[in-house]
Amino acid sequence: MIRNYIVLVSFPFDDFSSSKVRPALCLTSEIGKFNHVIIAFISSKIPDDIEDSDVVIKKDSLQWQGTGLVLDSV
Repeated sequence: MIRNYIVLVSFPFDDFSSSKVRPALCLTSEIGKFNHVIIAFISSKIPDDIEDSDVVIKKDSLQWQGTGLVLDSV
């Protein structure tokens, strides 16, 4: 995985009863001898109150092109 790539990963539910495959953004390239990466999940559920740390990607933006995302996302 490479930094800034969008990948599909298995995210667990809050209670760890199951998981769901979701898109995520690689925030780093591989780290250390185990090649771990830090990722951030991507959601199409955009909150009413956007945090300073949130990045909104709209379908009509240049950022959105080539992501493989279907909807506006955060």
